[in-house]
Amino acid sequence: MTVKKDGEVHVIYCDECPEDIETGLVEFGAAVAMSRVAGWRTFKGPDGKWANACPACVLTFAMSKGKKP
Repeated sequence: MTVKKDGEVHVIYCDECPEDIETGLVEFGAAVAMSRVAGWRTFKGPDGKWANACPACVLTFAMSKGKKP
């Protein structure tokens, strides 16, 4: 899971592409909640580590599995 602090606020990075979301929020939990509202998803990857995916990558993955977004 790639979440970094830029100064005092959290920035969440997609682990599949170069996209990021600047949350403007100091609290980690609030930043993650905001990213979910914006369509981002957090998942456990095949390596067992947590990862983030932006809305475009979530859509691409869903379409590759034959699922509707």
